[in-house]
Amino acid sequence: MRSSLTTGAGVRRLFVAAGQAPRCTTPSRGGSARRTYLTLWGDPDRRLRVGDPRGRSLHVSCGAALFNLRLALRVAGWLPDVLTLPGKDPWLLAALRPAARGPAGTGNPSI
Repeated sequence: MRSSLTTGAGVRRLFVAAGQAPRCTTPSRGGSARRTYLTLWGDPDRRLRVGDPRGRSLHVSCGAALFNLRLALRVAGWLPDVLTLPGKDPWLLAALRPAARGPAGTGNPSI
């Protein structure tokens, strides 16, 4: 079976799930599939300058999107491996990859 990250439709499906997160701003500039990783970026240009001057709500929104991405990977049958703040860019918030195959209903608390 092909990975959700090996097809454009699979990647789009994961990011549609991320976009369903409740949010007050648009949390990601768009993710990219780099072989086996998906990246989640915060977009400082979309931050609410008056209502969220420090960007806290933007980060909370991105956390909700990250949770949905992890959940979508579980539904697709993968255990997500998540790296938070994986680079030097402060707006690169997370990188995810499917670590192993497993049934979605295993009760794994690390969703």
